[in-house]
Amino acid sequence: MSVIVKNRSPVYVGVDIGKAALDVSASRLVLKVPNTREGFAQMLATVRTLKRHLHFICEPTGFYGRELVAYLHAHRCKVSVISGFRVRQLAKAKGRFAKTDKIDAKLLAEVGSILKPKPTEKPDPGALKLRNIMRRRRQLLTLQADQKKQRAQLASASLKRSADVVITTVRKEVVLLDSMAEQSVKSHPEMHARFRAYRSVKGVGDVTALTVLSELPEAGYLNRRQVASLAGLAPFNRDSSTCKRSRHIKGGRAFLRTAMFMAALSAARTNPILAPFYRRLREAGKPGQVALTAVARKLLIHLNEVARTISRRNDNG
Repeated sequence: MSVIVKNRSPVYVGVDIGKAALDVSASRLVLKVPNTREGFAQMLATVRTLKRHLHFICEPTGFYGRELVAYLHAHRCKVSVISGFRVRQLAKAKGRFAKTDKIDAKLLAEVGSILKPKPTEKPDPGALKLRNIMRRRRQLLTLQADQKKQRAQLASASLKRSADVVITTVRKEVVLLDSMAEQSVKSHPEMHARFRAYRSVKGVGDVTALTVLSELPEAGYLNRRQVASLAGLAPFNRDSSTCKRSRHIKGGRAFLRTAMFMAALSAARTNPILAPFYRRLREAGKPGQVALTAVARKLLIHLNEVARTISRRNDNG
C-alpha cells in the first residue's frame, strides 16, 4: 500500500512592486497584475492553484507596496519584506546584471528559497499610525530647513515675506503633528507606559522617545545584538589575515539611527552613566564620532531593556 506524503515545503512567490503593476514569479508560474486590490485578489487566487504553502517575498517600496503587504497579512499569508541591497548582491553573486521587473520577481523568489527569511510581522496599528505622523513631521522639518536656506539667498523683501509665510505655516503644522503624536500615544496604554519610561532616561527627549516607539515597535523582544543591528549601530569587522581594519556601522533603519545620534549628543553630556563612558572613550584616543556611536548603541540597548521590563509587567497582568 503506497502512502502519499504531502509536500509541506513552501513555494516562495517573488513579487516585484511597481507603481501600476505587480510582476509575480513562483514555481512554474509567471504573472502580471494591476497594483490594486483587484490585482491582489487575482494574484492570490492564481498562486493558490499551486496547492502549496505560500511565502511571498518583496522589497520595501514605501507607499506602492504598503497596501499589498497589508492585504497579504489580512489574508493570513506569510510575507517577507527583504532589503533591495541584499537582493542585488545575490544577483551579482550569480553573475546576473540584467534587470527588468520580470527578472526581479524571479530573483525575489530565488532569494526566498535560498535565505528562507522569517515572515515580516503584521505592524501594530498604533505604532504604524505614530510612524506615519513622525515621518510626516520629519518631511516638514526638512522643508522648513530648505526654506530658511533659500530665504537667506533672496534679495527682495517681498520674496523674503513669501518664504516667511511658508516657514510659519510649516511651524504650525509641526506643532499640530506633535499634538497628534501625543494623543496617539496616550490612546495606547502600553505605548504610553513605554513613552514615559523612555523619557525618564537622561538624554532622551520627546522626539527620540516617539521615534523609538514608531520605528522600533519590536523593542523589548530583541537581544542587544539584534536591536543594534536593526538601528544600523552595530559595527562590522573588516579583517583579513593579519590585516586588522577599523570597524564601521552599516545599514539599518535610518530614521531610528539619526534619532539615536541626536539623543547621544545629549546623553554624552548629561547622562550619569553614558557621560563618563563617553569621556573614557575619548581619553583612550577614540575619535569623537566613534565614541558617539558607542554611546548611541549603548543608549538604544538600554531602551530595549526598559521596553522588555514593561512588556513582562504587562504579560504578568
